[in-house]
Amino acid sequence: MENRHVKEAELLSPAGSFESLKAALSAGADAVYMGGSRFGARAFAENAGEEEYLKAIDYVHRHGRRLYLTLNTLLKPREMERELYAYVEPMYRQGLDAVIIQDAGVAAFLRREFPGLPLHASTQMTITGPDGAAAAGRMGFSRVVPARELSLPEIRAISQETGMELEVFIHGALCYCYSGQCLMSSLIGGRSGNRGRCAGTCRLPYQADDRKGGFLPECDALSLKDLCGIGTLPELLKAGVYSFKIEGRMKSPLYAAGVTSVYREYLDRYLEEGKEGYQVSERDVDRLRQIFDRGFTDRYFTGHNGQEMMSWKVKPAYREIPKELVEELTEKYIRRECVEEIEGSFSCRAGEEASLSVRLSGQDKTVRVTGTKAQPAQKRAVTEEEFRKNLLKTGNTPFRWKSLKVESDGNSFYSMGEVNALRRRALLQLEEVVTGRFRRELPGKTPDDQDRTGQTSVAAEKPLPRVLVYVEKQEQLAAALREARVEGIILDSECGALPGRFQEGIRTWSEFAARCHEAGKKAFLSFPYIFRIQSRVEWKENLPQIRELPMDGYLVRNIDEAEFLRKAELPGMKIAESSLYAMNPEAREEWKRTFGIDLFMAPWEEKTGELKGLDIREEGLLLYGRLPMMITAGCVQKNFGGCRKIPGMRSLQDRRGEIFPVACRCATCCNVIYNSYPLSLLGCREDVRALSPAVFRLNFTVETEEETERVLKEVLDVFVDGKKDHDPEGPFTRGHFRRGVE
Repeated sequence: MENRHVKEAELLSPAGSFESLKAALSAGADAVYMGGSRFGARAFAENAGEEEYLKAIDYVHRHGRRLYLTLNTLLKPREMERELYAYVEPMYRQGLDAVIIQDAGVAAFLRREFPGLPLHASTQMTITGPDGAAAAGRMGFSRVVPARELSLPEIRAISQETGMELEVFIHGALCYCYSGQCLMSSLIGGRSGNRGRCAGTCRLPYQADDRKGGFLPECDALSLKDLCGIGTLPELLKAGVYSFKIEGRMKSPLYAAGVTSVYREYLDRYLEEGKEGYQVSERDVDRLRQIFDRGFTDRYFTGHNGQEMMSWKVKPAYREIPKELVEELTEKYIRRECVEEIEGSFSCRAGEEASLSVRLSGQDKTVRVTGTKAQPAQKRAVTEEEFRKNLLKTGNTPFRWKSLKVESDGNSFYSMGEVNALRRRALLQLEEVVTGRFRRELPGKTPDDQDRTGQTSVAAEKPLPRVLVYVEKQEQLAAALREARVEGIILDSECGALPGRFQEGIRTWSEFAARCHEAGKKAFLSFPYIFRIQSRVEWKENLPQIRELPMDGYLVRNIDEAEFLRKAELPGMKIAESSLYAMNPEAREEWKRTFGIDLFMAPWEEKTGELKGLDIREEGLLLYGRLPMMITAGCVQKNFGGCRKIPGMRSLQDRRGEIFPVACRCATCCNVIYNSYPLSLLGCREDVRALSPAVFRLNFTVETEEETERVLKEVLDVFVDGKKDHDPEGPFTRGHFRRGVE
């Protein structure tokens, strides 16, 4: 059924509950996104159960709108095998409009098991450019929700180069970290944002170092203002955005109604009148503030980062919504049911069956019901006005008459009870026709179908280095080169790199490869943590020189890099970092099929038993290294000292005195916030042996040359040479190796 509400764009609103859904639709949402009882990014919200969700699907369809299921978390193997199909099947049959997905394995599963179900790539997939969007299209996604950090030119480039339908956040809370790249919540708060349980650790107060050995006063160093893009609507439309998404995690029906109503007004104004005269009133911006106020920013659309984006409040004092605004929103949107206008005609003539025809206003499909024959009037004929009065009573149905034609011969009798029954049947059938258009059946599978679904494109076998070391500094490289048991080294591509001096980076990479080969080791180059338009242009322009590098392979950290590497056809092994999530076998096979990945790194958020079930015998396992808790567009250096475009280290301290190193990576203009302690699996040798990983990996980020040398000897003595196992020297963490995540 065509969405009658949408013109040239879609206004997409949050629905944490059925009440919020109704409020959002009343306020003018074209579509809503809503979590069910499982697998959504709002694990602690008031999510709908199955019966309520099926009711919600019919409700939106009766009103010509759409409903998207948020299934935007990573799934574990047992959930894929035992729960996912049964969870989605009833919604699919009911006519669910689309599913918003983070997990590549979930996408592959749904594409195979539920044909024709539209898939939307969640912002949790961290798509930052045309390559990632194009890859999503190849994977069967019909819509992409790119990273929220993108600027207007970057959004425009995705639209123009790929033609993918784009959904962009226009209002609401901003994560400090690139969505999907955050481990802070799970490592500090014990709740994984990738599993829908974000603990909001970025909203806690932190202290930045003062560069003199001390720390600045406590503040909300990682807490961003809320996005308010109402003034940027025209530019976003011209950039190719189709769907404008209002963020609303854990928000009330008042929030859904209030924010939706304001954006509905301005989107309609622009679509009807054009940019001429488009101006946002301060009164309406203040109305949005009254609904929820953490401060507003229109960045990232208009800038990469900056102090003006930060909330800076230690204890945010959010206002309560003024009483008069609560009353207005309640009366206009929350208490008011959505209704659809209908047109129809009623005929009653003596000796003929009474009939009632009805259709949605402006639609062709007509429902016609007939009743018993009308009798000649014995005393008094029923007037047309009496027929009309009863027929106009639509009660609790979602319909209201726009026009009703009543025809009677003026000499017939028909009981009002039968008139009422006729009306009820007609409206019920109309509801069934409207919602029934969306119903689906699941086709039975043939043996050939089953065979095709199991096929994957497996990368050619390549010999794997048993011990693989990742380094970010030249001094760490020197230590790794001296260690005979190290078989391969991954150099971070930003090692020694400066903004605008890409050629120097290429020379560094060439020297690195030569030194590795002289030492009898394999050389691998990592792509950056984030691969936005600037990086893409630099790598693309310098591809001829990069192809000449004697690299044995590349490490990719996200979908954009994996697609770029595939298209560039750079030789060597393709290694997927743990941030290219493969928490279940379906995801692993999908990445292999799509990009030809040779080696996966085991997931960071799985514990021992889960890794055993996942089977990592052909994967790599991290034995040592500081986990990247956050990859951010925001910059601690810029916010607490000013941007100098010189790479370096800063640090943050939390309320418990834990200190987190922050790498300011100026070549790609991002920060990497590392965990306060390195992960170490010393003392866990028997558990590691039971997993039997193909590759042992060690990561060096902030360590000195001496520390790198010491850790290499300590770890490899135990895991390679079999010396006595023991806990490591100094403070350390097991990460999620023992505890995992829910």
